[in-house]
Amino acid sequence: MRKTRILLILSVVATVLLDCLFACAHSSTNHLVLLDGDKLSLECVWIAPGRFLMGSPASDSYAAENEKPQREVRIEKGFFLG
Repeated sequence: MRKTRILLILSVVATVLLDCLFACAHSSTNHLVLLDGDKLSLECVWIAPGRFLMGSPASDSYAAENEKPQREVRIEKGFFLG
């Protein structure tokens, strides 16, 4: 009984997430909030192609070691992140 219930819940969540991702991928807006009743929601934000610096410079003495080295990141294709 418990396994069946868990599988049913996972199936519903997977279906909703797939529907949301499909809608995000086919949207022309930069920001999208998808709702499934009052229980689940997925907010999507458009990440545009471009370049940015990620991480902290070596001169930042307050930065954690996993924040270094600073490097340029390039996004070649835009995508929705939800």
